[in-house]
Amino acid sequence: MAGWPCRLLALGVLLGPWALGEPLLLAREVRLLWAGEWLRAGLEALAEAPTEGTLAHLFQAHALWAGSLGAHPELLSQVAALLAEAKRLSEEEPEGLRALAQRASPLLSRAQAQLVPNPTPGLKAGLLVQMALGVAEGYRQGFLLNKEAYRLGFFLLWHLQIHLEELRPHLPSPVQERVAENLAALRALYPASAPPSIFRHPDEAKEAAMDLLFALEAGLGLDLWPRDPLATLERLQSLVQEACQSPDPGLAQEAWEGVKSLAFYLIPSLAFGQGEALARALETRPPACQPTLVLLQEAAAGPWE
Repeated sequence: MAGWPCRLLALGVLLGPWALGEPLLLAREVRLLWAGEWLRAGLEALAEAPTEGTLAHLFQAHALWAGSLGAHPELLSQVAALLAEAKRLSEEEPEGLRALAQRASPLLSRAQAQLVPNPTPGLKAGLLVQMALGVAEGYRQGFLLNKEAYRLGFFLLWHLQIHLEELRPHLPSPVQERVAENLAALRALYPASAPPSIFRHPDEAKEAAMDLLFALEAGLGLDLWPRDPLATLERLQSLVQEACQSPDPGLAQEAWEGVKSLAFYLIPSLAFGQGEALARALETRPPACQPTLVLLQEAAAGPWE
């Protein structure tokens, strides 16, 4: 414990501007890293059980970083070809999907490294929390009879364990123990990739993910979770404007997917009816730019939950 203050001071240098600025779960870098992990787990879930729903997850994940990958044409082409092959195999030769998922993993890692070179411990922690939230959401959706989401959560959990091991050296021993407890709680909810016959309450998964978040915040001395709804709303407004004004279709789509991702942290704080209206607007195709901005302006005026 005596080494904690010194360790936190050192981490303050490593964490960069996020240590005192924007909560890391709102950082673009975390979304780019998350896109790669979502694709990785999605491909493994697709190999286990090819479905249109899991394919849809893959293309939604790709949209989170496709615009940024545009600056690296060869990588973008390779990832796009990977998704096209996944679609073909799922329809024609599903037995080839497992080998494809194995070949895809190094490619996805290269793309992550190109978009976010040498991620700091803080960015890695943000990714871990995003993955844990994905695991918890997969369990909640499984409880609601969505087998595809549960299967995706199962594979996300495996990769979450790997990334946690990589972050372990940066965490004090008491935090390591707390993280291990929460990981064990999540593993207990996912005994296999197929949904269990009897579910426990979905709040158990959310509580484990949130306690993991709090443990990482304490261990690294930083803010991961967006606790200021007004600041989150302002960030969303900026991202909506970016999505609607960008001349690059790929970057515009990436920004819009980012809006949908970040809205998760704002909607629970909005007044009754406002959150539901915003959620509907964000699912509109093509993106409902002006209506979304109007809804965010109205939300800024309150009241807040």
